[in-house]
Amino acid sequence: MAKASCVWGVRAVVAAVCSLGIGCFSGGGDDMSNGGLTVTPSSPFVTVGADRVLGIEFADINLVYEDSATWTTSDPTIATVTDRGVAHGVGAGVATLTVHYRGKSGGQSGGTKLRVVEPLPVARGAVISLFNNVTCALASDGRAICWGQNSFGVCGRPPYDTPQAIPTPVIDDHAYTSIAVGGIFACGTTASGVTYCWGTNDTGVLGFGPNPPPSSATPGIWGPNAVLTSQRFVSVVAGLNSACALNAAGELYCWGLGTTTPTRVLEEFVFASIEARGNRTCGVTPQRTVACYGPSEIGLLAAGDADVWMAHTVGETHNCLLGETGAAYCWGLPSRGQLGSSTGIESCRACELCSSYDCVRSPQPVDGGVTFTSLSAGAFYTCGLSDAGAAYCWGANSDSGAVGDGTATDWAEPRPVNGGYTFASVVAGGATTCGVTAAGALYCWGNNSWGQVGDGNVLTTQTSEVRAVIGVPSTRGHSTPRPSVTKT
Repeated sequence: MAKASCVWGVRAVVAAVCSLGIGCFSGGGDDMSNGGLTVTPSSPFVTVGADRVLGIEFADINLVYEDSATWTTSDPTIATVTDRGVAHGVGAGVATLTVHYRGKSGGQSGGTKLRVVEPLPVARGAVISLFNNVTCALASDGRAICWGQNSFGVCGRPPYDTPQAIPTPVIDDHAYTSIAVGGIFACGTTASGVTYCWGTNDTGVLGFGPNPPPSSATPGIWGPNAVLTSQRFVSVVAGLNSACALNAAGELYCWGLGTTTPTRVLEEFVFASIEARGNRTCGVTPQRTVACYGPSEIGLLAAGDADVWMAHTVGETHNCLLGETGAAYCWGLPSRGQLGSSTGIESCRACELCSSYDCVRSPQPVDGGVTFTSLSAGAFYTCGLSDAGAAYCWGANSDSGAVGDGTATDWAEPRPVNGGYTFASVVAGGATTCGVTAAGALYCWGNNSWGQVGDGNVLTTQTSEVRAVIGVPSTRGHSTPRPSVTKT
């Protein structure tokens, strides 16, 4: 028999903009229906201080509805609920919400367990960043050190016409707390919140406004200059030719693509963390929703209930989410194994007359059963750090060695990185990967065509060996605590 839905207020089922590579999804199994009435979504969560609107779904489509639902909570110190089904998070924990509905055909009851979680704090940015053929990291004293292709001045030091296979400090005296590498530029944020960018200013991506300062001896290439803004930022990310940053309030500002100074975007959101790939920036809000800004083939994702989202990472054609339990979920295009699973693959078309291709529209669990504390999406591959500090990667590997398992094979499930190192963080780039150990030592592997592995060599692909980066004796921020993982 068909089901009928009764919505009290606005029904807060899982929402998504169902564009290319995205679909509406839900998860769970905590509903307590009696066979005739189900509360939706089935495994909801809400953050402390926020509201979640619940719906009622009936098995009998012929039931005549009346406005006579009564909701109760098992613990008002965790969550309250109105008779319109609006749940409010009061304190962290789990509360049972029960609804009794009385219509003309009689009464029915149901319920659900609502998880209330703390909002995510605004996070500081990365201490190591890779994009295409350049790698940058922060030394223990905050100096920015870069290596790899330097054609656009991204490494921050001449000569600009040859690869820099040995890590070299950027020409400035700033101590940075976060760093980001883009397609033709790089940026860093200091402890005082001032952001500096260097490289090439196509599309206004260096952020110094309509009146550029004098460039270096090489026309069109600039050393570090302060971004023109009154805002003070705590983290910065970089895309192909755009940059975005968060202030301490979690407000998102972007520049580039024709905008020469930071401009607030996605004003309806504040964010706990952000990440960029291509010209798309995505972030996780304190309420664990995900929103994206810029051209996107992946779409805009709202609240999900398959897990409580902790972090989000962006690839060229895929996205991944980290759940509070340490499970990883990915969706998008599975062409090189970057989703870590073969589940949920279907045929998609970008237009009615376009050719079809394989895609996964909704987040699917990554295979292998690894409990992760962080995820990082490269162009067509993904890496994660386990709760034991082991690095795992999966996806495109046959032409780069970015997975780091010693093979030349693409992998559709997580593979342990060679070397047996215990890492504090791991970051995936275009086709090169780097990890920082708990002691601050830096290792890289994968494509090395411009010296971006940092071992002093150029034009070799490191597949079987994870190479120690030379010239960076200690990396800043290696002792940053990892996100907590709730094991179930």
